Amino acid sequence: MSLSDCEYEYDCDSLILPEEIIGPIIRRIAANDPTLTEVRLVFVELDENDLRRIGAALRVNTHVNSLSLEGNCLHDVRGAAFEGILFDNSTLTHLSLVGNNVGPVGAGALARILSDNFTLTHLSLYHSNIGPDGAIALAGMLSDNSTLTH
Repeated sequence: MSLSDCEYEYDCDSLILPEEIIGPIIRRIAANDPTLTEVRLVFVELDENDLRRIGAALRVNTHVNSLSLEGNCLHDVRGAAFEGILFDNSTLTHLSLVGNNVGPVGAGALARILSDNFTLTHLSLYHSNIGPDGAIALAGMLSDNSTLTH
């Protein structure tokens, strides 16, 4: 892990990110460090509490514009926690949830919050199992949100 880049990646299936790793990253986001513009927490098993803490830190951060949470086993049950990441955030322009089982419930949660978020321009949901219902919810959101283009 490199705290200077605020990046942590593990190339196996998944592992639970210990507090001594996730804690400093979240504190750095919350401290609004102007040198921190990208956070990558890839292939680590974040829990709902981690997502809520990341969301709370992002609410006060004005510098992080890219958040990658690829391959983190995020399931429908955690979909509502995405709202905390995107709600009241006017800086985040890129969010990658590639390789998560976001599912239709999580996609619906994303669609609801993104209908009022006009900052995010890139959302990656490849291999996220959103299904037809999730795709319909996201497509409906795009009729209200012209900022999200990728």
